[in-house]
Amino acid sequence: MKLGTFTTSTGAAHIGVLKVLERERIPVHVITGASVGAIIGGLYSAGYSPEEIETIITSIDWIDIFRDETARPAAAQRARGRALLPSLAQAA
Repeated sequence: MKLGTFTTSTGAAHIGVLKVLERERIPVHVITGASVGAIIGGLYSAGYSPEEIETIITSIDWIDIFRDETARPAAAQRARGRALLPSLAQAA
């Protein structure tokens, strides 16, 4: 029998499931995931242990990751790029 696991947006809770599967020596053949579950599934597929994944996930500043702010230098570069578009279109 082959076992697959699907980790969802509450993927952090699935770290516990991975721990139990390993403790019981139940092999996982397929991993899929969505949202945070995709991160956890990807880390597990890359060879990280559930304990290592837990350390990584708990050390991330999730508020900072999802903050939607553009740094000023990047905003200026985009503005310059938009200013160049009309002249690039005329040259073509």
